[in-house]
Amino acid sequence: MEVSESLPQRDGCHHATVAVYGERGSGKRTLISILNERPYKRDADGKVFVFDARMATESSARVSIAIVLYNAVHNPAAFEETLELARKESGFTCVVQTKFDLVTCDFSYEHLNRLQFAPSVAYTYDVDCVNASLTTAGGVNELLSLLMNHLDPPSVPRKPVTLGRLQDALYDWIAALFALPTRCMTSDLSSELSQITSFADLRKRLFTNFDTAWGDRLKQRLHASDSPWSVGIHRISQSLVAKTATPSEHASMEYVRQNTSIPVPRTYLPNISMLVMDFIDGEMLHECWDRLSLLRRFRIACTLRVYVKQMRALRRPAVGAVDTGRVGGILFGDGLHGPFESLSHFRRFCELVAHVGWRALAALAQMRGEKPPPMPRPLLDWTPVFTHGDLNPSNVLVDRQGTVWIIDWDSAGFYPSCIESVAMWHVDENIHYDNDAISWHGYRWFIAGKTTEEEEQFWYNVFSAIHRFPGIPKF
Repeated sequence: MEVSESLPQRDGCHHATVAVYGERGSGKRTLISILNERPYKRDADGKVFVFDARMATESSARVSIAIVLYNAVHNPAAFEETLELARKESGFTCVVQTKFDLVTCDFSYEHLNRLQFAPSVAYTYDVDCVNASLTTAGGVNELLSLLMNHLDPPSVPRKPVTLGRLQDALYDWIAALFALPTRCMTSDLSSELSQITSFADLRKRLFTNFDTAWGDRLKQRLHASDSPWSVGIHRISQSLVAKTATPSEHASMEYVRQNTSIPVPRTYLPNISMLVMDFIDGEMLHECWDRLSLLRRFRIACTLRVYVKQMRALRRPAVGAVDTGRVGGILFGDGLHGPFESLSHFRRFCELVAHVGWRALAALAQMRGEKPPPMPRPLLDWTPVFTHGDLNPSNVLVDRQGTVWIIDWDSAGFYPSCIESVAMWHVDENIHYDNDAISWHGYRWFIAGKTTEEEEQFWYNVFSAIHRFPGIPKF
């Protein structure tokens, strides 16, 4: 929640009133003493903050900040009511789980429960939550930074021209120089489309000999000949294919066609429940990659880098699909989540799911007598940019003229920029690890950007635990 009134400034300092809520023994007096002890200086810009903290019961006047204390060893009975009251009486509210030093750090069930409290409360109530021990000062600096940054957000310094930025600019220039030319479909399909005026007309074209033979060949190309399932896409005419798809996939394809130069199949018949689109006569990248020359591979990678750059130039303030705002894709399981009320709510959801994934790894390590892995805390840029979300070699087509097409936009939407590269890493490492060439894996950082090991572990934890947070079905 944003502060509704401007922060008073006197003597060059920022002054803020603070009301502290909590039951007896939660550490109210100790926290008030810490906040009132002295002015606090923010290292980033040298700004000074003076807090006037008091018991919440001492005054009913509106305050700048409300802090709700939660005793880690004694669950308060009226936490929700207290939090709601605090929100009404303040411009900004946060929760502090106190007495955390009294919880034995042994990764037992109780310890893991206490660790999960902060991300659970943060997501459930869309509020900031930190763990602290007021007697040992553990977590106090984190709390102070939280308060100061919400009262007066630090100005974002102009990014210096670093070696990394210069490298990116150079790679972008090289990619633009070597990228393959693009083209769009221009053929007139009105004669074929005139024969499909309803879903009944379309259904007659499914599972015909023509469609079945093409589907069998496609399964062979996908190395899925032994699968009892169909490939999920049908050849309904010489120039058209159809697949069961969400409305969001159709919306994403049209959005890309209208806002970029990325070659995407045209879509037709929006009133029919299946997605009807152009048939692209070509090969999937995973079919032809090994036969391509080193120069051709490099030029395709350059082309994909140009495509990704175009997509990342498209931004929105909220995450999710173009049309619904719901979140889905490889890292988010089989269902859809959201839409989320804010970007911070989405971030807190991901942090909670990642914590649950980490908790399972920590519990397993504890059972084996091993040291639990550290909890990933990557510094992520959560700014939503348009993302394909499944940029693997089976979703990249090279047609007979050499144009590189992107298909399968089911996972597309607005997500943090790292999602594109992390999704590629996830597919390479956990799904297509024995199918795609090592040389393709080596181009991931060039196409979609580098990711740290901590980022990859964070999103893997999300993937491993997302099934515990059932969303709504896609279809």
